[in-house]
Amino acid sequence: FGEGRLMEARRLCAAAHEFFKTSPMRGKSVLAQLLLARIALRMNEAPQARQYCQSALNDLKQMDLPIVQYQAEFLMGEIERAAGKQEEAYQSYVRARMAVERLRGNLRGEELKIAFFGNKLEVYEHLVDLCLHRPGSLEEAFEYVEQAKSRTLIDQLNHSVHIPAEAQTGQSELVRTIRTF
Repeated sequence: FGEGRLMEARRLCAAAHEFFKTSPMRGKSVLAQLLLARIALRMNEAPQARQYCQSALNDLKQMDLPIVQYQAEFLMGEIERAAGKQEEAYQSYVRARMAVERLRGNLRGEELKIAFFGNKLEVYEHLVDLCLHRPGSLEEAFEYVEQAKSRTLIDQLNHSVHIPAEAQTGQSELVRTIRTF
């Protein structure tokens, strides 16, 4: 998918979906559905993308996978927006934003946080853009801008500060220079 080989990605992803939908790892089946939706969206097949994404959202109702719930709602917003359904896109982005806020303090591990929050600001960006095109929603757009700025600041304050250890004897000049950065 990342290389743009969409037909091959679709074939492999469909096989993975078939395998995982009957396995104990049903969450992997949902992830496969979301990837199938992304592939269909990239191939300009919005109805099929919506079908895959809606199926994933339906399956998620029976699972406790809030990060995947966020991803599915965000993707549904992308699908609806691509289809020109601005109000439906707005509602999906709002649900994705609420999922972001619920998850903020519950993520464990820096790698997971980076992977998850790497694109969380996109939700706010899309909401602002949609609000700017909706009558009477200018104030709401500014609220989303402020929320995004606040969330970014909170995330930055929550990152632990790394203090390098004291230079040890026997270290090269290069190592001591690197430690000072």
